[in-house]
Amino acid sequence: MRSLGIISALMALALPQIARAQELSAAERVAFGRSVAACWNVQQDAAAVTLGFELDRAGRPVMQSVRLLRSGAGTDAAIVAAFSAAKRAVLRCGAKGFDLPVEKYQQWRNIELTFDPERMVLR
Repeated sequence: MRSLGIISALMALALPQIARAQELSAAERVAFGRSVAACWNVQQDAAAVTLGFELDRAGRPVMQSVRLLRSGAGTDAAIVAAFSAAKRAVLRCGAKGFDLPVEKYQQWRNIELTFDPERMVLR
């Protein structure tokens, strides 16, 4: 059930103004979201958090680039827990590199991803 919300929300991919031919397709965005969601373990009542991170050319997250950009309502402890769970999901699933088209590297090298128990949004 969580996957359906993730898939529908992934359609909101914000990209720089580069040729449309270089944009990630809807299928590529959905596949990326599914791969991260497979490693995301979070409680339904957890705070929503938005992470920013970079990926190298092999699609692996650059560990020191993972940062909290925004958080939803919740206690400090809930936000820290949500951030930790989201960061683990990105690093764990990305350890071998996400399957992203290298020719579109400029489109996916900087990721902003919102982890929300109700939906996930990729920018």
